[in-house]
Amino acid sequence: MRSIVPLNFEWYFQKDFQKEHLEDYRNINGFEKVELPHSNLLLPYNYLPEKINELLSTYKRILFLGVEYQGKILQLVFEGVAHACDIYLNDRFLCHHEGGYTEFTVDITDSVVFDQDNYLTVVVDNHENKDIPPFGGQVDYLGYGGIYREVQLLVLELNHIDSVYLDCNDIDSDLLNIRANTSCDRGEFLIKIFDQELLILEKRQPVQGKSSAFSVRIKGKKLWTLDDPHLYDVRIMFLVGGVIQDNVSIRFGFREVKFTKNGFYLNRKHIKLRGLNRHQSYPYVGYALPKSAQEKDADILKYDLGVNIVRTSHYPQSRHFLNRCDEIGLLVFEEIPGWNYIGGKEFRENTLSNLQAMIQHDYNHPCIIMWGVRINESMDDTELYRATNRLAHDLDKTRPTGGVRNLLNSEFLEDVYTYNDFIHSGKNEALREPDQVKKGVPYLVTEHNGHMFPTKRYDDEPHRIEHMLRHYRVLNKAAATSQISGAI
Repeated sequence: MRSIVPLNFEWYFQKDFQKEHLEDYRNINGFEKVELPHSNLLLPYNYLPEKINELLSTYKRILFLGVEYQGKILQLVFEGVAHACDIYLNDRFLCHHEGGYTEFTVDITDSVVFDQDNYLTVVVDNHENKDIPPFGGQVDYLGYGGIYREVQLLVLELNHIDSVYLDCNDIDSDLLNIRANTSCDRGEFLIKIFDQELLILEKRQPVQGKSSAFSVRIKGKKLWTLDDPHLYDVRIMFLVGGVIQDNVSIRFGFREVKFTKNGFYLNRKHIKLRGLNRHQSYPYVGYALPKSAQEKDADILKYDLGVNIVRTSHYPQSRHFLNRCDEIGLLVFEEIPGWNYIGGKEFRENTLSNLQAMIQHDYNHPCIIMWGVRINESMDDTELYRATNRLAHDLDKTRPTGGVRNLLNSEFLEDVYTYNDFIHSGKNEALREPDQVKKGVPYLVTEHNGHMFPTKRYDDEPHRIEHMLRHYRVLNKAAATSQISGAI
């Protein structure tokens, strides 16, 4: 059976990498003991010289795995390492990974020495590398470094489930569609679905090769809505020869999303989207905040600020944040890393890798209603953005794509024209008319105001009132214009 071993404590850290950290890999003298999530540098609250953040650092952890782990598949799961890293176990190099915002897995099955200490070394590089999005040009946010999300050891049987994807193509139907990929082509699935703690369905389904697709019927299903985000617990067991080999549990919500030329519809109900852009950074520690802080941010957005959608600007974000959005009914527009710049061959390959990793990792979240498949505010690039749209639709046929730009009449390859509209300066129109930007397409404003009128909580009252009024004017214009799906 699958088990997950958290590896967030007992790490050792040195801010500056030395080659001796690899040559004498057992030596942790001079290392600081730390816990994950961890930032490789504590930063001043403001006005920092940016280059002090660009470091090559070393993390180490001792892994002791007893003989009971022999015969298992052993994988290290890194949820977020910014922004490139090399992974070693003992004196063996395992892999190089590029990209600071997507989860990746490292197989250590053949590298572990059982019944003795193994030394895991992670060399983390958060220099701004032009081949790794979002870097290469001028970026308006800081790329903080470190192993800033959790790490686990995933223990699997040789016969196991690789991935499961759930969807509902039609809310009029009671069918839940399941796609399951397995390591072997024989056996059967045992599916159990719970509504809260109540078992409402149990069914066996034969495996159809290594990639199986089938449906189960949930009579009288409840929909996932903004006011009642109903979630089911879908548990899928994989049996070979009648013996349970693996067990995966996924929370799922039935809902249908659609953008049209006349606005956005959730479960065929017209809803005006009202949202904010969210960065995952915090004072002093950068990206390295735990589950509780990620969940609190979602609660602030929904309950304190009153929004119904958040854009993950400008990169995929923590599973804890997305899980909480599922729970409270907060819609999410999730997008790939990037800001303005489009680089060369390796940059483009990393962009496609980021997109694939984002969709495959976050597919089962009902809160996500659209994939952002374009580098934020980049120029048109037919070849790249045809590729990103094609990949997104190959991976997910149930969600639309958007591509955030600040261009009038830009090449439209996505399903929704997502536009940053900064026309409002206080005395003029609040938003452009959609047909002035791109005629006759589904349309969503994805940024407004912001840097046009910088405001702090300690500014004088007239300044803060004007800031509020500018937001009000934009939201009022979006609400009054049927073609505008909303304003984020």
